Amino acid sequence: MPKVGATAGAARDAASLLRCMPAESCDRAASFATNWPTCPACGGPARPAVLMFEDCAWVDSAAQDRRYREWVLAVRSAATELDRPLKVAILEVGAGGNVTTVRCESEHVFRGADNVETTLIRVNPELPLPDGDPEKLRAGDVAVVSVMCRGLEAVEKIDAALRDRRPDLFDRGAFEELP
Repeated sequence: MPKVGATAGAARDAASLLRCMPAESCDRAASFATNWPTCPACGGPARPAVLMFEDCAWVDSAAQDRRYREWVLAVRSAATELDRPLKVAILEVGAGGNVTTVRCESEHVFRGADNVETTLIRVNPELPLPDGDPEKLRAGDVAVVSVMCRGLEAVEKIDAALRDRRPDLFDRGAFEELP
């Protein structure tokens, strides 16, 4: 069952923590070269379940789609139980204009949802603005923050800002408890 967790400094249980984060002093280039997900069935390199043009190797993942839909329902349900709006941030990195499915989903997934305020953070140097009518987005409690930057650069800057402002989020001691 999907859960909506608190992010305002609440502790997370050991099962929900990332298990394979590289140490601060690691060689990031070497870590990146070897830190790729693998297929649980064959052990080969994994790939995202994303359909591209003329992609004969794509396999639909009904389970992945079900988990996403359950998460959306869990967020909507949790929001109705609160006495103040649930604030949701969606970080969209590099979704371009050729296939706008992701951009459309990001703008509309919680638009007009009861008691949900959505901030869409769109990272794209060429198409940073909303595709939909800005007035309709605002009326549906969706704000768009445009970041005119390339994806990796933006993620590195976000990581640096989080490490600077919230070093407690990167406390290595929590990982030592994991099996």
